[in-house]
Amino acid sequence: MDKLPFPLRTPPFLLAFIIQKANLIKKDTSIIVVTSGAHVLGDAESFPIWDEASATNAMSLYGQSKFLLQSWLEGLRASSWRGGASMGLDKPFIVYWNPGPVDTGLGADSVPCLLFPIYWLMKRMFFVEPLKVAHTAAYLLSDPPPVRPGTYFNMREIGTPHPSTENSSFQQEVQKKTKSLICQLNSDHVVT
Repeated sequence: MDKLPFPLRTPPFLLAFIIQKANLIKKDTSIIVVTSGAHVLGDAESFPIWDEASATNAMSLYGQSKFLLQSWLEGLRASSWRGGASMGLDKPFIVYWNPGPVDTGLGADSVPCLLFPIYWLMKRMFFVEPLKVAHTAAYLLSDPPPVRPGTYFNMREIGTPHPSTENSSFQQEVQKKTKSLICQLNSDHVVT
């Protein structure tokens, strides 16, 4: 994956590329998009994400990537509901979920020794246990679905997503630009 150019390594481009290449979305597909509350930092005018992440822009790029991913997939879901026969889709079940901070070991080896006690305490106080997160995931995948497709879950409650993610003209713009970028990158790079 490191051989791919940076924009294609970021959502929604990587996901779009994988979905298109592998034909993953079928009639009975259920997708839980693990997103973030940071998607509200997204900017509808900033497309695509060209910058490499650094200490000064990492949070805004993270929020922008989640914002574009959510907008792209909601557009995909909405277009299939509008009878998107050209996409070969029949109502995939897609929901968006911000699980919040989860108490995992990811990143622990990068914490400086002096900060580790604070890091450990912060995780114990504010981070959710993985088992609680797993219960929410299982609930969202229940049959029949417990919520309507397109629902945004913020932690364990239904939340309000960034307004642009539900705007059909913005969704179509993200779809069009993503497709164009993938075509452009595919012609410049051989990807298998």
